[in-house]
Amino acid sequence: MNDEEWQPRSDPTKVCSSCARTFEYRRIDNQINESWYIHCSKCGSTGLLYSSDALPQDILKKSGYELAPEAEPFLPACQCGGAFKRGALPRCPHCGVELSRDEIVEMLVYFYEKKEWSAATSPIGCLQNCLVINNGIQYLFA
Repeated sequence: MNDEEWQPRSDPTKVCSSCARTFEYRRIDNQINESWYIHCSKCGSTGLLYSSDALPQDILKKSGYELAPEAEPFLPACQCGGAFKRGALPRCPHCGVELSRDEIVEMLVYFYEKKEWSAATSPIGCLQNCLVINNGIQYLFA
């Protein structure tokens, strides 16, 4: 491959429906990475867990790829002082407004349209994917 064929990958952007500012986002496939995710209920930051030894196995079995509510007491606090909670959604990194589930699906569809998903997998049924907004990732128990 020559230099003309290679192009650095840039993350997609979204315009916040509340403040109209733009932010970048990306997707993490938790199934491939063998990880679990949860979002902070205050800032929307993504918490990633890569070690299955950090939580009791029965909690991980209940979790799917988003950590189960039973995991919450075991998790460290978010760097912002908030708590990681199941069901918390990503937020705009500028104004802090929580993204709607429709916006999240729209953002995930971007990766499907760009052929970053296999043909057999649709983003709407793909619960093993989490969105990471440019307000950061925190590695839990790292």
